[in-house]
Amino acid sequence: MNFFLNQSSNTCPLSTSIAPKQFVHGGTRQQRHSARKTSLSKEAPWLVFPPKEHEEEESEKTSMFTQFMKLEEKRFYTFNNGSAAKEMSSGESFCCVIGSSHGWLVCLDQDFFPSLFNPFNCDQIQLPQIGSSLGIQRIGGSRRKIVSKAVLSSSYPSNEDYYVALIYGQSSKLAFYRKGEDSWTALDSKQEISESYEDIICHENLLYVLDVDAFLQVWDILQCSGPVKKIEIKPDLINRDDTLGSSGADFCFFVTVSYLVKSAGDLLLVVRYIGNFLTRVDKNSVPSYKTSHFEVFKLHIEQQLWIKVGSIGDRALFLGSNESMSVCARDFKMFNRDSIYFTDDNWEDIESNFSGGGHDMGMFSLEDKSVNVPDEYKMEKTKAPPTWLVPHPWKQSIDRK
Repeated sequence: MNFFLNQSSNTCPLSTSIAPKQFVHGGTRQQRHSARKTSLSKEAPWLVFPPKEHEEEESEKTSMFTQFMKLEEKRFYTFNNGSAAKEMSSGESFCCVIGSSHGWLVCLDQDFFPSLFNPFNCDQIQLPQIGSSLGIQRIGGSRRKIVSKAVLSSSYPSNEDYYVALIYGQSSKLAFYRKGEDSWTALDSKQEISESYEDIICHENLLYVLDVDAFLQVWDILQCSGPVKKIEIKPDLINRDDTLGSSGADFCFFVTVSYLVKSAGDLLLVVRYIGNFLTRVDKNSVPSYKTSHFEVFKLHIEQQLWIKVGSIGDRALFLGSNESMSVCARDFKMFNRDSIYFTDDNWEDIESNFSGGGHDMGMFSLEDKSVNVPDEYKMEKTKAPPTWLVPHPWKQSIDRK
């Protein structure tokens, strides 16, 4: 099923008759409005598209994102809150999207100030600067090399306790910020296993952490006494692909990226194999890397094993710079069951000087082991690929007191 549909002519305001923008510093502002929560049907993931390279040069005319694609309607929405867009993309403080979690975009400006932004009701939450408290100095280069993944513990950070966790720095360390605090705190695992981390997700306020050796930790960040490690296990990885390089003569080597996904009560480890071509191609040819396939493993806690599974049934997974997620494909006609939908999160190559960065996106079928790369959308070189985003499970209307 092709899910990138080029129908940009069907644009309309993203936020219509929804709450006015609020700006909250770290979630500590006294609430002056009461929110009514209205239940909605299940929401499908959207795609948030960044500006293309030629659009990024016109910073006064564009924001950090230009279009939102709602797949079930087969149409694009444009962000239509001029004041919010101008505030987040003006001058030297231009923000880039580094991920998404619980319906919020996670953004980072050029001075390493992160923020949370909800494009569906225009709420913003400013977070403390990422800097000296984590040993990070102002350096040139990609902000996404400073923060490779960021997740949020709650869909409602304006109204309840929450934390933001991130993987940061060249060594891929962990840090967190809790509502009401003044700075970020490095998470000291005090362990013998690797402290270079691959992925993080939040589930029921707990932080699940995957390291480069596929070891798993679970943390309770919101304890009054400080973070508490609830689980630390070192499961073996069973039946992992040992035939890399044999799937196609076009590739000279593979790199892997691992993701954690909570899916239908199971904890999954998903390994993405990205093939690099033998020769670097010119700017008019195919880019030099692409995803070849995925493997999925399910955690068996009692046996302390990641066991390979050949199918995820009716589930569809969504991977990339976003917090990894799973939906039931039966709830959404536009998604295929037993499939993995992915966007490009290969930051180093995205920002290299060859054409085509951000292109590595599509759908992988676990049933027939094929990658479907849609023809309808030809990704131009961008400073960031599209990001998956799921709207809140409720819409917020504001009553002024």
